Amino acid sequence: MNLYANYATAFETPTFTELANPAQAGTLGGFANVAAQRTRGYESGLKGIVLKRLRYAFAYYAMRVEDEVTTVANVDGRAFFNNADTDRNGVELGLVGDLPPGLVATLAYTYTDLEFVRFPSTVAAEGNILPGVPQHFTYVELDYRHAAGFFVKWDWAFAGGVYADNLNLTRVDSYDVSTVVAGYDYKFGQFTVSPSFGVNNLFNDKYNTHIRIEDTFARYFEPAPGRNIFGIFRVRYDFDV
Repeated sequence: MNLYANYATAFETPTFTELANPAQAGTLGGFANVAAQRTRGYESGLKGIVLKRLRYAFAYYAMRVEDEVTTVANVDGRAFFNNADTDRNGVELGLVGDLPPGLVATLAYTYTDLEFVRFPSTVAAEGNILPGVPQHFTYVELDYRHAAGFFVKWDWAFAGGVYADNLNLTRVDSYDVSTVVAGYDYKFGQFTVSPSFGVNNLFNDKYNTHIRIEDTFARYFEPAPGRNIFGIFRVRYDFDV
C-alpha cells in the first residue's frame, strides 16, 4: 500500500476568446476585464494491491480557485466570461479486479462538491453549485478475453443531475448509458485481424451529450443519439525485433 499527499499552486491567463466582451445595446463589443486565475490545492490518498488480484486507489482533493474564468453568457454557441472564486472538493475511488481467467472488472466513482464562494458580477450565484458538472459519477466495466481470441466488453456509466446556469434555476436530470462490444482476434503469422461490432446506448436512454452553460436563449440542451450499432475492423502487423 502506498500513501501520498501533495500541495500545488497554478496560474493561468485568460485566452483572447475569454477576454472577448459581447456587444450591448447601442455599444460595440471589445475586451472584458477578465483577470488571470490562481489555484491553491492539495490532494491525499492511498493505492495498492490486495492478494495480487485487486488494485485499488482512493483520493481526496480540495482546491480554492481565485478569479476562475467562468461562463456568464452563451450566444449562438459563443461563450463570454467573467471571474469568480470557487471551492472545489472531491473524492475519487477506483477498483480493478482480476476475476475468473480472462475477466477483468473495473469500478470508478467520483464525488465532487463545487461551489461559487465569490461572484462579483452575479452575486446571487454565491453559494451555488457550479453548473455542468455532476456531483456523482459512476463507471462500471466488465472486459472478457478468451485465449482462443474471442472478446466482449460491457460498460455502464451513471452521471448525476447538473445545473445549466450559474443561478441553479435549470436542472438537467441524471442519466445512465451503457455500451457493449464483441469481436474476435484472428492471427495469421505476424498479422492480427480483429472484426468487432457493438451497440451504443444499449438501453436507449434519453440524455444530453452536451449542456450549453448560461445559454442566453435557454437553449441549454444538445441531445445524444438513441440506441445505435457500430462496427470496427482492425488490422495489426507485429514486426520482428
